Amino acid sequence: MPYAYFLQCTLFPLPFLNEGGIYYLIGGFLLYALRPRRAVQLSVFTLTLGGLYALMLGQMNFSFIEVLTPGYEWMGLFAVGLMALYIGRRGPRNQRFFYWFYPAHIYLFYILSCLMI
Repeated sequence: MPYAYFLQCTLFPLPFLNEGGIYYLIGGFLLYALRPRRAVQLSVFTLTLGGLYALMLGQMNFSFIEVLTPGYEWMGLFAVGLMALYIGRRGPRNQRFFYWFYPAHIYLFYILSCLMI
């Protein structure tokens, strides 16, 4: 029976179980829908991110440490500059690098989190 929940989440995932919840799914849909209009896309991304962060700050007892731990969404604003630089063309393909990089950096963050305890 303990596998029932795992199978249900794997085969029929709910939007509330992903990282960021339903808000990230809506944000991804908005980014995709507004891709032909770059200025509108970046403006909506910035306003949505700011609005969600304001809602989250309203629910927390604000402290500096919460800005860096559970309240890290504001750092997504750094992505706006990189998104603005995108010119719509695929860059050089280096698939093997990313097949190694993604799992390696997840393990690195895991090890760092264990060392911080």
